[in-house]
Amino acid sequence: MKNCLFLSIILVGMLFVSAASLQTAFAERGEEYEHQDEARGGEENEARGGEENEAFEETGKSIGWGTAAAMAGAAVLFPLRRSSKRLLQRFPRHKAQIVFLLKRAGSWHIAMGVAALLFGAGHGVLMYIGEGELEARDWIGVGAVGFMAVGAIAGGQLARKKAQGLRFVHMGLLLAASAGALLHIALS
Repeated sequence: MKNCLFLSIILVGMLFVSAASLQTAFAERGEEYEHQDEARGGEENEARGGEENEAFEETGKSIGWGTAAAMAGAAVLFPLRRSSKRLLQRFPRHKAQIVFLLKRAGSWHIAMGVAALLFGAGHGVLMYIGEGELEARDWIGVGAVGFMAVGAIAGGQLARKKAQGLRFVHMGLLLAASAGALLHIALS
């Protein structure tokens, strides 16, 4: 229940960010359109479709950064688990806080992963609508979301039955997705 509430809060937050991006992109060009229409004698502005696409593009960029944040939030579980023994040995007085962090990261891991997958897909759709074509960097992003989707399936199986082989598949696919996402961001 807490995971659903957390995911809902993230999705509503991204909805507000998207709505603000759309409104800002349209409002910035509103006066410019009025002046262009008056200069042409009231003719319809043909570039208006391009500006609408720019709004989709800006919203897509915002959602893309949300994808990166959700991926980082889901990935924080791995280093916390790997370093938990050392942290407990080094800071024995803070055992309750460290255990709390591990439990919190474990409970949010699936919700953050689902959010990252949904945001990644939404980012891709909005950017395609905004740009109208797929370039090499876009295909890299599509591949990263594909790796995330297959990694999520492996993670779902891992949640049902704890198997070391599934854990390596899950982590390997998501490592490939992270590398693809970083390359996609670097090329943008």
